[in-house]
Parts: sequence; C-alpha cells; structure tokens
Amino acid sequence: MAATGAVTFALGLYATAVAFSRRPSILIYHTIVPLLLLEVCARTFDGQPISALRNWVAERNPQFTTGSMYDYDPVLGWVMKSNLRVNPDDQVNSLTTGQHGIRLNGSDTSAPPTGEILAVGDSYTFGTDVGDRHSWPAHLEHMIGRPVVNAGVPGFGTDQIVLRAERLLPTLKPSALIVSFFAHDFERAGMVVFSGASKPYFTMESGSLVLHNVPVPPYSGRLSETPLWLVLPSYSYFLRFATDRLGWVDWQQIVMRTSVWADNDPAAVSCALLRRLQTELAVSGTRLLLVLQYSLTRAVLRPPKAIIVAGVRANSASTPSICGRT
Repeated sequence: MAATGAVTFALGLYATAVAFSRRPSILIYHTIVPLLLLEVCARTFDGQPISALRNWVAERNPQFTTGSMYDYDPVLGWVMKSNLRVNPDDQVNSLTTGQHGIRLNGSDTSAPPTGEILAVGDSYTFGTDVGDRHSWPAHLEHMIGRPVVNAGVPGFGTDQIVLRAERLLPTLKPSALIVSFFAHDFERAGMVVFSGASKPYFTMESGSLVLHNVPVPPYSGRLSETPLWLVLPSYSYFLRFATDRLGWVDWQQIVMRTSVWADNDPAAVSCALLRRLQTELAVSGTRLLLVLQYSLTRAVLRPPKAIIVAGVRANSASTPSICGRT
C-alpha cells in the first residue's frame, strides 16, 4: 500500500508539472485562487479586516522587547526589566533584578555597588535557567569575596554587549570589567533581527565603526524584518486560523526564532568594538578581561570563525592585541 501510494503521488506530481509547463494558468487558477478564497473566508469568520497586511505570527509571539521580563530599549533593542522578583524563595528558580535590569546574586535588593567588578554578556552571563545564586558571576563573587555585578542580558550579540558595557561604565565606575562571549554572539553582531527582535548593528566604513538601526524600531514583523521564506506563513491569516483549530500553535513560536542578516562583517565589527572598549577602559585605568565561553557540545572543538580574545595581563606594561582571527 505504501509503495502504491508513493507511485500515485509521484505520478500526480509529474502530471501537475506537465500541465503547468503547457498551461501555467491551470496551476494559478487551481492553487492561488482557492488559497485567496480560504484567506478571505478565514478572516471573515474571525472578524478580521480582509485587506490588512499584517504579520499575524509576530503579533502573537513577541520576543524580548515585549516579553514579561524585558523592556524595549531604543539603543540596545531590549534589556531586562528592573526590580523583577520571580520565585524569590526558590534558590533553584529565583530571578531577581535591581536597577538597570542588573541581576542580583541573592536577596539583597540594594543599588549595585560602584568601584567593583562588572560582568557583561549574554544568557550565559545572566544565568538563564538557573537561580540567582547559581550564575557564574554569583559563583565568582562567592569565590573571591568581592561584589560582582551581573549585567548580562539574554540574546545579546557582541555589539549589544559592548554597548551595554559602555552605558554602565560611567554609572558603576568598575575597577574591572569582564566581557563574556558565547561563540554565537559574534554571529549576532551580523544581524538586524535576532529571534524575532530588532537590534542595533554596526558596519565598517573606511576603517571606522558606523552604528545603524538606532533608535531601534520596535519589532512588528514588517516585511524588512521577516526572512523571505517566512513571509507567506507569517502574513497568511488562514494558516493561523487552521493551525489554531488543529492545536498546532507551537510552530509559530519555532518560526519566530529566525533572524535577518545585516550587510556587514560581524567578526570585523566585533574586533573593532572590543578595541574601542579597550581604549576607553585604558583612559580610566579599568582592568579588562575578555572571556570566550563554549557550550558543552563544543568544549573540545573550536566553533567556526572563532575569534581569539585576550585580556590585559596583570603585570604587562604593553597593550596586547585585542583579537585576531583563526
């Protein structure tokens, strides 16, 4: 039966291809017209405007910028909400933030200290999926007996991480800055949209960094923010109508984890930003440590297009090269 069905399906595809090659209008009439009718019927049934050009998937599945734990930021794209308290009595799942969306390392909700150690990075630094006391900045604070301010933000790329550090430096005046990267953060520096959220990005023009997409437009699923392959399923209300009634809602959350690429070189941009940050810190005498983190699956092998980063040595009078390619 399976073989017969496969043969029948193949013959059907062949017959369709032959018919289309001879009379393209046949395929247009028998596919596009019925789809348009279904679209109109679905919108009419649910009381939606017939002619509206809207990204129905993006409206239902906002990421970062309008999520319950994030605030829109015109420069960074999104930041953690300030003064969050989630499961405060659960050491495994607690999530507490203070001023500037900084994650706290315990129950102390006082203002972040100045003149201490500041850590910036992505979800690895923030400590996604672990309690307040179990992020690596919290462990480092316990190990060295000095406050470590956790300013990590989930989803950030290298460009946003450096911008976040530059924003907090004048306020917190840290004695040391730890900039932590996950391998994919370098790729995110080459994106205009990451996981359904708009973000800033840089290009290199005549050897200088040029910032784009600021103020960051709140993500709405515009055509320019949607990958080409995702346009039809995102803008079709009938697809949403049908999958809702079939109970297939999860697919919308999956497809929203897509990105739109910028026309830049993310490796060159990341290196230039790190050099700029190093120069700024040298003026204030702030020590800098750059840390490249790896996932467990890549603990042995380097990720493709890896960037080697080097921190300022404690007793070195010279300025090391901030990064080089492998």
